[in-house]
Amino acid sequence: MSRAGQIAELARSQWAVVESLAVKDRTKLHALAGLTALALARPCDPWDLVGIPLIVASLLLRTWALGCVSKNRVLCTWGPYRYTRNPLYVANLIGAMGLCVG
Repeated sequence: MSRAGQIAELARSQWAVVESLAVKDRTKLHALAGLTALALARPCDPWDLVGIPLIVASLLLRTWALGCVSKNRVLCTWGPYRYTRNPLYVANLIGAMGLCVG
C-alpha cells in the first residue's frame, strides 16, 4: 500500500473512533455541553431563573429515559416510560420551554 493509502486508512480509522464516540455517547455529550453552557452563563434576567431549571430537568429526563431503554430487546415499561409513551419528546418540550422562557 502506498504512503497516501496508509495515511487515508489511518484518517478513516481515527474518524471511525470519533464517530462511534459521538454516536454512542451523544446523550452524555449533550448533557456535558448543556451543563457547561449553564456553568458559564451569567443569568441577568429573573426569567433566566425559571428557564435554567427547566433546561436542567430536560437533560436529566433525557438521561434517565435513555438509561432505561434496551434497544431491540424488550418493550420498556419502567422508569419514565411508565408515565409517558415517549419521554424524549417530553424532555425536548421541557427544554424548548426553558429556552423560550430564559
